[in-house]
Amino acid sequence: MRFEPPELKIDQESPWSASAFPLSDTGQKLTHLVKGVEGPAVISLTSPWGTGKTTFLDMWAASLKKDKAKVVKFSAWEVDYTHDALVALIQELGSQLQAHQAKSPSFDKVRNKGLELVRTVTPFAVKIATSGLIDLEGVGELSKELVEKKLQAHESAKKSAEGFRDCLQKYAEDLQEVGNEFPLVIIVDELDRCRPSYAVELLESIKHFFNVPGVVFVIGIDGEQLGEAIKGHYGQGYDGHRYLRRACK
Repeated sequence: MRFEPPELKIDQESPWSASAFPLSDTGQKLTHLVKGVEGPAVISLTSPWGTGKTTFLDMWAASLKKDKAKVVKFSAWEVDYTHDALVALIQELGSQLQAHQAKSPSFDKVRNKGLELVRTVTPFAVKIATSGLIDLEGVGELSKELVEKKLQAHESAKKSAEGFRDCLQKYAEDLQEVGNEFPLVIIVDELDRCRPSYAVELLESIKHFFNVPGVVFVIGIDGEQLGEAIKGHYGQGYDGHRYLRRACK
């Protein structure tokens, strides 16, 4: 007895042929939008659960690859058990690009800087690197050595983040120098099915570590569902939908 329909097989040479609906026009519009973006961008594709976002994004990703674009497809829900969104995203970035990447010094630097970023950006370092603040409440109870270590961790995380962004931007620039008309496209799917804390961590990682020219994120979400989840994460007085509007623009 089957409770779910079988997974749709997508022909990599004719990605839109598997759909019973005329999705290619929508895919072409999204492609033109992505190609025309100047600078970094996060584009949200919003639709309720069960309306075919994943199928559309899989077909669109195949059509981009057919046009020689560099694409990373990241299914957030499949890896939210890792409890570390940044690690999972960098791992997926490295493995998928490496699988289709000829020898490239700029790509090697992205991978190495990504590993360095993962090592240095601990949960504490993420907090202080993204907010720019250090909470010294109760500092009298801490030893001077511990405070110094925290400050050093902050500086190390900041430098690692800057180095990673610089290398990622250089890689994106190199892609276009070899005649590629596309930015580096990173597709994030099923974010609205993740734990609220994981979804927020992933959005914050995208905003702070991947916000460079030549890199475009396309995120498939149920905006209402994810907005409510973010509200639940921060508290009922928080405007989760406004957060999403600011994160995906």
